This record gives sequence, C-alpha cells and structure tokens, in this order.
Amino acid sequence: MTTFEHQFVGPDRNILVIRLPERLNHITAEALTEEARRRLPNREDAGLILDCTEVELITSIGIASLLQVSEHCRDHRAPLVLANLSEALRTMLEMLKLAGRFKATDHVDEAVVMIEGML
Repeated sequence: MTTFEHQFVGPDRNILVIRLPERLNHITAEALTEEARRRLPNREDAGLILDCTEVELITSIGIASLLQVSEHCRDHRAPLVLANLSEALRTMLEMLKLAGRFKATDHVDEAVVMIEGML
C-alpha cells in the first residue's frame, strides 16, 4: 500500500498537508483518497493542503481521486487548497474545466494562511 508524507500544520495543528507523489495514477490514486479520509482531522476547523511539488503526471484516475478528496472535504466543511502546482498541472486543470473547482497557491505557507482565512 502506498503511503504519503504528511504533517499537521497551523497554530492548532488542524491543517493536514499531504505531499503528492511524482505520479498520481492507478497505483497511487486510491491510496490518496483513503489517506485524506483517514487523516483529515474530525473537527470543525480542519483543512487540507495537497502539496503538488513532486507531481509530474496525473492520469484520469488521479483526477478522479482529486475530485473524491475535494468532495470529502466539502462534505466535512474542510477547505482544500492545492499548493506548488506546476504550470503544466495548472494548464491541465484549466483544460479540464476544473481550475475553478480547486483553490491553489504557490506555496504551502500561503495555503495555510488561505485556509486559516476560510475557517
């Protein structure tokens, strides 16, 4: 089973940061969805940042996983922010008409501030 590097940040350690792998595909996508569901704090002020620093490839299954994670966060009223998106990944989300579905920023620290402002 694939595991992801993760940490809890924010003043109350209420924001989960998951570092995505180099490839978000049929091998890693389901594991990401489960990781987010299992680790997202069960509290009203929780948030999730997906750190895309390492991402080089996202397949259609990987996109489906991102949408499932987004839905899980929405169901739990937990803001979700994508951090460190490459230009290629931004372009892909725009081409798929998904850019508006995800909040994004250039750095994890900015994502933390963004989430704290949404809570």
